[in-house]
Amino acid sequence: MIRRSHLLLWRWGPAVLQAVLIFFFSHQPSDSALVASFPLAGWLGHLGGYGLLALLLYRSLAGSLHTWSFRTALLVLLLAVLYGSSDELHQSFVPGREPSAADLLVDGLGALLALGAIRLYALAWPGYRRKKITGAEESR
Repeated sequence: MIRRSHLLLWRWGPAVLQAVLIFFFSHQPSDSALVASFPLAGWLGHLGGYGLLALLLYRSLAGSLHTWSFRTALLVLLLAVLYGSSDELHQSFVPGREPSAADLLVDGLGALLALGAIRLYALAWPGYRRKKITGAEESR
């Protein structure tokens, strides 16, 4: 039997790890060799990083990527933008870094694109559509 703590780690661990990675990269000074050597720096890094965060948050909250919930998607978008806001505020304390509204917009766009991909995936999943119940089947 899977313990509840293992289930929570399996469900939330990847999302928390992605948030930690975003924090780690945003904590690097602008002249850091790590930032300079990272191939996805800039807007592509924001788009991908927050897209992955949104995907993992959705998976954590919904329990699966095979279903679609508009409420969950809105909550994930809100969480991603709030985390992006806190990240931009955090960058104001890092030498050589500064907060950017454009970065925050790209963060939100990355989350929105990931949620759109989840929606398309859920629609394409064979078990997504529920079978319609007719009156005769209801009485069984």
